[in-house]
Amino acid sequence: CVKLKQVELCPRGADFVISALSACKGLKHLDLSLNWLYNQGMAMVGRTLTEWAGLTHLDLSENRISAEGVESLAATLGGCQALSHLCLRHSKVDGASMTALAGALGKCE
Repeated sequence: CVKLKQVELCPRGADFVISALSACKGLKHLDLSLNWLYNQGMAMVGRTLTEWAGLTHLDLSENRISAEGVESLAATLGGCQALSHLCLRHSKVDGASMTALAGALGKCE
């Protein structure tokens, strides 16, 4: 379990942290809420999701994520088949990003 809630990560800091966490193959719970990840941070998280196949909880709430960032994340969620909790509270979600997210989450157990 890694909780980095409200540590003021920006995309540049998130890149460093996420790169370091990619080595944690057994990661089950990741909380990156209340940071400043924006869409760039979502792309970084997405590229690393395949390293965390057993991830069950992912909290990315309140990170100033637009619909584009949600779609970017959704495109990579298929690698997290164990994911049971995803929090994107206060993200901007539109119809297209919700459809992409629903399709990706449908692949999770």
